[in-house]
Amino acid sequence: MEIQQLKDMPLPPLPDEFIRNMEAASLISLTDFSRRDCVLTQPELQTETGYRRFPDDSWLLAFSCPLPGLNPELLRWWLRTFPKRDDFFRGWYPGAHADVSQPAAELLRGKKSDSLTLYTVESFGQHLMPLKIEFVPPTAYGLSREALRIPRLALTLGCRIGLYRGALSHSEGMYLFLKEEKGMHAVVRFWLGCRLTPVLRRRLLTEDLVRGTAEHAYIELARLPQILPELSKTYGERN
Repeated sequence: MEIQQLKDMPLPPLPDEFIRNMEAASLISLTDFSRRDCVLTQPELQTETGYRRFPDDSWLLAFSCPLPGLNPELLRWWLRTFPKRDDFFRGWYPGAHADVSQPAAELLRGKKSDSLTLYTVESFGQHLMPLKIEFVPPTAYGLSREALRIPRLALTLGCRIGLYRGALSHSEGMYLFLKEEKGMHAVVRFWLGCRLTPVLRRRLLTEDLVRGTAEHAYIELARLPQILPELSKTYGERN
């Protein structure tokens, strides 16, 4: 697959059930960030789709996404590769992904670190945001070793999100990749605004932004089975 083919490939549609569950705030379980282990240990939480406001005006966002044909090795290749290729990043989600780069210290560390820090510019609905995203290993993210022993767990990524290239700590997120018979299944949680002050939560967080984040993150994941197998065949040995 060449880069132009990547950019020209239609984006995956949002499933009808996902759209229905994201039309308005729902009664998903209010699992706060301090109880993030529960998403691994309570299987019923892994099937929830929707969003809900916490009493402190932060928001919980939950959904899952099938990833047929993918495996942990392909995902790890992608995490190593796309931060160094802004053409890959833009082609991953044309129109929403504008730019990606890494701190110089991250580039110097190379493969010596299990963490990954990115500076991105992305649109979420009508909101264009310059972000700092830190992916960290599960134990460094505060997940217990006991919770991480669930049999189907293939890969776990903790995600710390800051606005304005990290000047303002904003949100937390977590991606669980579970093994399936013919691929994997992603379970996602975002604790949107949990790092903001109460005043900033009320100013910056809207339901439109929450829904826009949900749609953006779902399409990013659903796009991976479309593009990774062919991209890795074409570019795998070059990166």
